Amino acid sequence: QPKDSSETVYGGGMANNHQPQPSEDGATIYAQKKIISKGMLMCNGKRYPLHNGRNVVGRKAPSAEADVQIDSIDRHISRQHAIIKMSRVADGSLRALISCTKDRLTTIVGGQSLTVGDEVVLTSGITLILGETSLVYLEE
Repeated sequence: QPKDSSETVYGGGMANNHQPQPSEDGATIYAQKKIISKGMLMCNGKRYPLHNGRNVVGRKAPSAEADVQIDSIDRHISRQHAIIKMSRVADGSLRALISCTKDRLTTIVGGQSLTVGDEVVLTSGITLILGETSLVYLEE
């Protein structure tokens, strides 16, 4: 992998949905493919990193077993509220899927309420609401 956060896409520009873009002088410029190294949740200015694989997200508590424990006094967040699955797809990009653990818990992603069995792909900058707490999913 390149040391910086992007790599040049060579070829006809059609691979991986990259379209060549003409510059002002008529030369063809190929899109840069951003390599995402990690995903995280942000809540009240605090970062909560997500690891590759299954991340159980919940409220921080002495008895909590969640991988990502949100430091909040919101009792509407369960200690095991949602699951975020982080994985790499064939083109090397990062993919994050969120699902809720119980129907009675409020889990809203980009304005869409989730029920058990739903899986939603997260995109960088999307707002999540767990209980009454707002979080933002980010990729770096």
